[in-house]
Amino acid sequence: MSYKNAEHWAKAAHNNFDFGDYQTCVYLCCLAAETYFKSIANIIDSTFDTSKSHDIIYVFQIVSRKYKPSQNLTPIVRRFRKYFNESRYPVDGNLDVYDKNFAQEFIDGLEAIIAYVESECHIT
Repeated sequence: MSYKNAEHWAKAAHNNFDFGDYQTCVYLCCLAAETYFKSIANIIDSTFDTSKSHDIIYVFQIVSRKYKPSQNLTPIVRRFRKYFNESRYPVDGNLDVYDKNFAQEFIDGLEAIIAYVESECHIT
């Protein structure tokens, strides 16, 4: 997973938000966040196999051991994990329908993650 992939997913999330596809927007925010963290985890530990984990909390813990996050970032990452898992593995095949306000929370969360990556991890 590369940082460029994360940037691509983040841009796609914003585009889907602007288009009004909030379901896809939320999913792409989560995918971008996971990919940002995986790209940093791979820099921290080149033996880290990014294909072996889709647990954003686990990958975030690897990153946060080296780069201290702000207190508000952990609840954001937990929320991303919950909805990322639900969108990948919906219960009974049903997905909740997300509205603009809900998707905006994920856009804002993604922006907080990007700010952390750029300022604390010094990745741009």
